[in-house]
Amino acid sequence: MIIILLAITVSMAEASWRLVPIGSVSNNGSPHDVFVSGGYAYLGDWDVGLSIINVVDPYNPERVSLYNTDGLANSTFMVGNTIFEADWSRGINIFDVSTPLTPIRLSNWESPGTAYNLYPMGNYLYMADFNRGLQILDITSLIYPVAIGSYLTGGFACGVWGSGNNVYVASSASGLVTFDVTNPDSAFITDSYHTGAIAFNITGNNGYLYLSNGLGGVMIFSIQSDPSHPSLVGTLHTPGFANDAAVSDTFIYVADETAGVVVGSISDPSTPYIIDTFDSPGIAKGLFAAHPYVYVGDNDSFIILLFTDASGIDDELTPIAFELRGSYPNPFNAACNVEFSLFEGGHVSLDIYNLCGQKIGNLADSYFGAGDHSISWDASDSPSGVYFVKLTSAGQSRTIKATLLK
Repeated sequence: MIIILLAITVSMAEASWRLVPIGSVSNNGSPHDVFVSGGYAYLGDWDVGLSIINVVDPYNPERVSLYNTDGLANSTFMVGNTIFEADWSRGINIFDVSTPLTPIRLSNWESPGTAYNLYPMGNYLYMADFNRGLQILDITSLIYPVAIGSYLTGGFACGVWGSGNNVYVASSASGLVTFDVTNPDSAFITDSYHTGAIAFNITGNNGYLYLSNGLGGVMIFSIQSDPSHPSLVGTLHTPGFANDAAVSDTFIYVADETAGVVVGSISDPSTPYIIDTFDSPGIAKGLFAAHPYVYVGDNDSFIILLFTDASGIDDELTPIAFELRGSYPNPFNAACNVEFSLFEGGHVSLDIYNLCGQKIGNLADSYFGAGDHSISWDASDSPSGVYFVKLTSAGQSRTIKATLLK
């Protein structure tokens, strides 16, 4: 039996489900948002603009094009062959991506504030414009978008999502602000809910809203009975600052600044709970989920995770989280010691994986007695990067992330 120290909230029925890294691409920018459609990922890649990555093979993603927007690409959303991109101080960009290798910018609309997030719905584009609240554009013509309304939210508008005749804004200190947009040129506020933290982003699915609320986790609101007045039904408490959330099937995935990627169960939205976490190498900013895949924007990298039942996958492709103890530095330079404890003696395998989940080395494959053990890992011949050290014994497997810096 392996003694572990990492505290993760799981149910016994779902204890075998894990987030597994299977592919990644290094970025020149810092992807703040991700939208995936038709085998391509469209990244709001901050100072380098719109980045497009081929994800047809999730184990081998490849960047195929990059469009420098001259601003700071913060958010992306796709409808058909059109990408809408919030470009910070440069407003809104609209792209034709019929051919992802050669995106074409159709238009740019400079907003009065700071273009933070957006949500197209029908012939209208709703934009969270930070200090200038909610902006509404008529996008009947993608080449000539027309501003038809501007509404202050009482805070800094950071996130926006819509359904039917309602638009919901995550507005920093103001919380969740609900607008009636039956007539988009004369929208009005119908409700406001102070969340007690920093309302940062929002999405929705199947009659529920999921509000990324900073240090307050993700708040879940029902809009089934009265969409104009969302009612709080539950909260998923995450370890750190919740930047973004995406829902797929009965799971919610959260980009969390402290824990990386958090996956939770929302089969009962009133009692959500954490199933697993993946400690990404940087700071998880934004993500997109299409079960069983999760696409993550993480500082200077784009990572694809597989959320799967680890018991049904070849061990060599399944790094699984565990606590690796010791006072040795992590990150480390050239060499480190791997420490583990066994409650009783048994055969131990200690393997090394790269960020794509490929096994690249073995530190131990023999019998160890009960008690504490330490194994030296000489990584002087390995390139700098993020690795996973996986311990397997007595039918159990646990893993820690280790960063090699030279």
